[in-house]
Amino acid sequence: MKYGFSHRGYRRGAEENTLAAFQRAYAAGIRHFETDVRATSDQTVYAFHDETLERITAGTGRFNDLSAEQVGALRAGTESLATLEELINAFPDVMFNIDVKDVAVIAPLAKVIERTASHDRVALASFDTARTRATAHLLSRPVRTSPGTREMTRIWLWAHLIGRVPAKYPKEFWAVQVPRRHGMIPVTTGRFIRAVRRSGMQVHVWVVNDEPTMRRLLDQGVDALVSDEAQLLSRVLQDYPR
Repeated sequence: MKYGFSHRGYRRGAEENTLAAFQRAYAAGIRHFETDVRATSDQTVYAFHDETLERITAGTGRFNDLSAEQVGALRAGTESLATLEELINAFPDVMFNIDVKDVAVIAPLAKVIERTASHDRVALASFDTARTRATAHLLSRPVRTSPGTREMTRIWLWAHLIGRVPAKYPKEFWAVQVPRRHGMIPVTTGRFIRAVRRSGMQVHVWVVNDEPTMRRLLDQGVDALVSDEAQLLSRVLQDYPR
């Protein structure tokens, strides 16, 4: 099955990770969302990418230093910022791939997943696998996870040097989530994709915004794409089994 993740929603300017952005992605036919989470000083989990506020809001300083009331007064473009719980409840048939941005959000995030009973609709990701493991450890039921940078590097090396992936990785991770390139090094080679998929894990590639690249990766065997272009992604996926 081929599918796609809307990257921080279907954005208009600064309106990323907002309810409106994800409503646009949903209207375009996307049923898998990628988002990021951070916690306020009083432990409310918001969909928010940056460590600081300046890029997409008129606020200043570190996100984690603000209270939920203060964050609630901010706007990303013209839209209010969204809590993760608001998003999970607004889209009951959507799967959320959640990037655990820092240590401070681990415990509050686990509480949101427990409170919403969304274990089957959540996948945890992070550049640091320790964050996803720590979050998963706090949950009453398993959730899907993907490896961080260190483990991903090992998987890539095994795939290219040996042509296979050690059995321990598919036992823990449901998918590898990678860019097309890391600097000058191509990541999504045919050898890598074949080795990962033979192991039982999926291959997800981020962030892909043009049609030729989408089609080339899907034809190579990639399972899912992460894209800013929800309408284009939805249209391309219509040509692949789902």
